[in-house]
Amino acid sequence: MKRFTEKLLAFLEKLNPEIFRKIKASMTSRLGQGFSWNMLSLVILAANGFLMNALIVATRGEEALGVFNQVYAIYLIFSQVVVFGLHHSVLRLVSVNEKDRDYCSEITISALILITLISIPATILSMLLIKPISNFLDSPDVIAGLFYTLPSLFFFSINKVLINVLNGLDEMKTFSFFRSLRYVLLPVIILIIIVLKLDSRYISLSLSICEFILSIWLFVFIFPKVLPFARQTHFKELSKEHLSFGYRGFLSGLLIGINTKIDVLMIGSFMTDTHVGIYSFAASLAEGLYEITVVAQLTLNPLIGKAFATNDNKGIETLSREFKKMFYPLMIFFGVLSIALYPLVVKLFANPGYLIDSWIIFSVIVIGVVINSGYGAMQGLIMQGNRPGLYTFFIFALVIGDALMNLIAIPTMGIIGAGLVTMVTYILSMVYLIRISKKEFFINL
Repeated sequence: MKRFTEKLLAFLEKLNPEIFRKIKASMTSRLGQGFSWNMLSLVILAANGFLMNALIVATRGEEALGVFNQVYAIYLIFSQVVVFGLHHSVLRLVSVNEKDRDYCSEITISALILITLISIPATILSMLLIKPISNFLDSPDVIAGLFYTLPSLFFFSINKVLINVLNGLDEMKTFSFFRSLRYVLLPVIILIIIVLKLDSRYISLSLSICEFILSIWLFVFIFPKVLPFARQTHFKELSKEHLSFGYRGFLSGLLIGINTKIDVLMIGSFMTDTHVGIYSFAASLAEGLYEITVVAQLTLNPLIGKAFATNDNKGIETLSREFKKMFYPLMIFFGVLSIALYPLVVKLFANPGYLIDSWIIFSVIVIGVVINSGYGAMQGLIMQGNRPGLYTFFIFALVIGDALMNLIAIPTMGIIGAGLVTMVTYILSMVYLIRISKKEFFINL
């Protein structure tokens, strides 16, 4: 990954050295050490996501994996409600005021107080929704698993804020460490549950244990080592700022959470937990390949933002055109290699009896990821162009399309149909982005 990052940055510098030099002067830590640490955390995230799925499916089977992934999908949606976009507000305010550590402390503590107040009714609402959601999914084990995750909603939200504080303060090594720690702790806790031979329903408890440990660790590190315990002299103004900004970013965050897990939830509603397990094992590995596109997107975002600042739309077009020439061959190589090696992974960790269906699902999603990749790396264009409302609509269109297609595909073609829909959604994301870029920004990607 480090070698890939170096080659990618070298390509960008060669493509447009003037823009690259300008942003490098102000973003050395981000494009140098900070960037490398961020990429490392993405690698850890992808690797441990695979490890979690492999551990569960190898020791408890596809049904247990299906239950866990349904619980995890709903948990991620619930957590977006509890955090209410406040972590985005904290990141923005701390970034602007990073030199004033007392004020940054006020920003952080005011957000934590608000999350505490929001988490009580939000957690109660989540608890009341568990029964109807589980009835929709027709899985008693999902009910039990969701109850075990309720304590983690509060701690997860606290952690989102504290981790973004580190990001805003440009503590990139520490930010990447804590960002990765969740995905290191989860497989370890799951392994302990498996070794202790506890019921599979307790696997979902790992989420609450993990977030609790992470919260303690973050608090001990940040207060008072990074930030002092400052008096709340601006609580009223900061609360209004947090809630206003958080509200505007809340919907897009919620939609992104739904969009990434809607296939799992709809399979759960139409089919069995075992089918969810077979699908989610293949899908999680295929979507891990998308992390390469995320790496590229993080690299391109500052270049796109700088080009927008100088009204250099032609520069963005050149960047996109030249980048695709370099990136598509790379993604095709990784895509073909992963499809070829996938049967070996299934034989090592999962039930070989499901190999054909699982391989088809994996392959079609990988095809979608590869087709999307060259344009997906430019997806930050909408936000860098200062159009958050348009970005929300973009995600909303993907969610609605995904849901409607799955509504037809899953009852008729089962989990393979869901895989095909995911492939089509990746391609539609690319098509929508091309259309938006041309119509709204007058940029031909």
